[in-house]
Amino acid sequence: MDEPDLSAGSSGEWVTYLQQLLQQAGYLATEPDGDFGPATEGAVRDFQAAQGLDADGAVGPLTWAALTGSVAPETPTDPEPEPDPDPDPGPGPDLGAETGDVPVSLQEAGAPASLSEWTDEQKEAFFEGTVTSQVTAEAEPEPVEVLAMSDAGSSDGGVVA
Repeated sequence: MDEPDLSAGSSGEWVTYLQQLLQQAGYLATEPDGDFGPATEGAVRDFQAAQGLDADGAVGPLTWAALTGSVAPETPTDPEPEPDPDPDPGPGPDLGAETGDVPVSLQEAGAPASLSEWTDEQKEAFFEGTVTSQVTAEAEPEPVEVLAMSDAGSSDGGVVA
């Protein structure tokens, strides 16, 4: 909805609607009459204060949003904070305070303090497959030992062909 801004002296259907909302919320004891008088202004101020809003007695987008349970439109007076161009999150849990790269527990186990000092093999072992190995056309496959399992119940005496 596009609720209008209302303040003392306003009148009409929107004021009646405002008064009904204030009455339902328990802030207005009188019957809605469509006139934004002292009782309505006091009810608006009390409601705004209870909601943590600026208790100015005027009804704008933030007050309407609080009354109706909707989201207030963003105002150009509240600019988005600009992101920090160089955020420094600091060391995370268990990170080495000196380098910030490798967890202390790995350093204590003998790992280099900085990831830049790790070999590809160390990275591969720790990060599981993030480093691809180089295969050349000259490389020959390594022989693989095949083990046979005995099957005593088979007709050939457990020999695997």
